[in-house]
Amino acid sequence: MGISTEKMVKIESRSDTGSFLVPCYGFEKPGQAIKYAVGPWAGECRLIGPEDAYSPIFWGHKSYVARVSAQSSKWRAGEFISRSESRHRDRPAIWEMIRGKDTAKPDGAYHAALLVEGRRQFYHHSRETTKHPKWWYRLSDGWKDCYAVWARRDGSEIADGMFVDGDRRVFVARSARGVLYSREMLFANSGEPCGWRVELVRVELSILDRDPAKDDMLKVAVVNTTFSSEEPAKVPELSLDHLDEVWRGLIGDAIDGFEEHCQPVSQKVEAWRQFFLDQREKAEADRRRYSDSFAERVKALDWQEALWQVEEPWQLAAVVGAHARKSEFYDSPGYSGATGTRVRNMLALQVCDDARREQLQKMVADYVEHGDSLWDYTGD
Repeated sequence: MGISTEKMVKIESRSDTGSFLVPCYGFEKPGQAIKYAVGPWAGECRLIGPEDAYSPIFWGHKSYVARVSAQSSKWRAGEFISRSESRHRDRPAIWEMIRGKDTAKPDGAYHAALLVEGRRQFYHHSRETTKHPKWWYRLSDGWKDCYAVWARRDGSEIADGMFVDGDRRVFVARSARGVLYSREMLFANSGEPCGWRVELVRVELSILDRDPAKDDMLKVAVVNTTFSSEEPAKVPELSLDHLDEVWRGLIGDAIDGFEEHCQPVSQKVEAWRQFFLDQREKAEADRRRYSDSFAERVKALDWQEALWQVEEPWQLAAVVGAHARKSEFYDSPGYSGATGTRVRNMLALQVCDDARREQLQKMVADYVEHGDSLWDYTGD
């Protein structure tokens, strides 16, 4: 049928950095997995992400195919890291019916779960309020790292982990314990570090399918615990005395994995933070020069000439402040519109080549718009 039976793992791809556990069917013979994957269910056996399909995973003498419910986002790391302000939370168990009692299993199939171990990512979005400046959200929001580890219920290692992309591994089990560990640097409205937030997630999964008179169920129990510190130089200590040895061992492994493979602040975010603070300091230093400042000088220039004086993003912000309210940049007479709209019109009307226009547009995206609280404001 055109599907090789060599060992291959398609659970990981560049489009999927968040899978944590994936319900699947296991098969004793490769041919049974292939028949299931190319049959009426083929369109449903897809990866959580647009690029790759869950081709059958062949490992040793057994094979695995992801179930339909694997498409659900509830199995991704971000759905387990709740980010609630409550310190300790026993969340309602997740119950998934994996087969109705009156529905036959595919030929040779049994229930299992694919468990993804290693560096995972989740997306965090903060609700915007007046508590923080607009640019602060570029530090707080975005993709965050976490690290996942798994073991059997008694703490023993799950055998035959399938390596995928370096440190990431995929295990197969019918019951297990798992831990997700995330550590995030927090920032004050000044842009300086102001503390830490650690999110610890403990997961226990069980497949309940022994009673033929009942539906086959997957049960996932979840406990979230948050630890925080207001000292940038001190990562919060975890209180684990109430946990058994298995949990403490898993948590230790997750912390070690995070420290080796993850970042509490991405290099991209840290680079932008340093850049933004540097530009803001230059703008403040210019303001202290008063009448001899760049900002004052460009007020006396034609807006086209003023734009040609710009060499750094803070200077473009000064030109915007001096000229962007001119009527030629309005979308309609008598209505000034949002700052972002007027700046876009200004750059579109500037007499320059495409390279210069792109340079200025990048300055806008990297700095100017983040310092303007009314950038998108239209008065509604």
